[in-house]
Amino acid sequence: MNDLGGTQNDQQHSGVPLLADFAAEADLTAAPKKQVPRRVVVGGLVLVGAAVGIGAMRLFGVGASSVLAAITVDYTPSDGSIQPVPEGVMEELDRSRVALQVPADSLTRDPFLLEAPEVTPDEPLVDDGSRAARLAAERARREAQEREQLEREAREQRFADARAAVDSMTLQGVMGGPIPLARIDGSIVRIGDEPTAGVRCVAISGRTVTFEFEGQRFSISMGDNE
Repeated sequence: MNDLGGTQNDQQHSGVPLLADFAAEADLTAAPKKQVPRRVVVGGLVLVGAAVGIGAMRLFGVGASSVLAAITVDYTPSDGSIQPVPEGVMEELDRSRVALQVPADSLTRDPFLLEAPEVTPDEPLVDDGSRAARLAAERARREAQEREQLEREAREQRFADARAAVDSMTLQGVMGGPIPLARIDGSIVRIGDEPTAGVRCVAISGRTVTFEFEGQRFSISMGDNE
């Protein structure tokens, strides 16, 4: 006790506040105050605003205080009586409400398939011949063009071969007279001879020999191939 009392006296003399002083100034045992979250406050304000808006709508809009006008139909026929329903109308309406089922045996064809004309293989197709004639004429025209092209190419190739054969000949000598002669590649050639197939000698004059092939003429002279 003396030590504790001495300690308290020392703290008072030293200027350091005592723990008892803090307890006297503030109640440490009191529970802390709870603060309301801001989100809760904002949510409450929104709900209050919505309630006020709904109440205003019900008060000034189509709320419970609205009064519907009574609608009455005042109709009087021109002759003062109700027109009777024609006979058979109600029976027809009753029949239209009844579902009908057609027996499957009474169906002769599928109602969901369109009818198409039947064509048997033995039945010839009707054709007036004009289309077949046009096709035949077109085919003949194409064949004629192809033949002409082939013949032209073959003729040109024959002319080229004949020209090459004549150009390869070497005229070694010519002898005039009533029956002129020419020495070509070591052989004697007279007018009318064919030194190569289809190439016929038609003239021997001076130092030149002329050949003809299918109406086309070629000539060679002495010294051409030297």
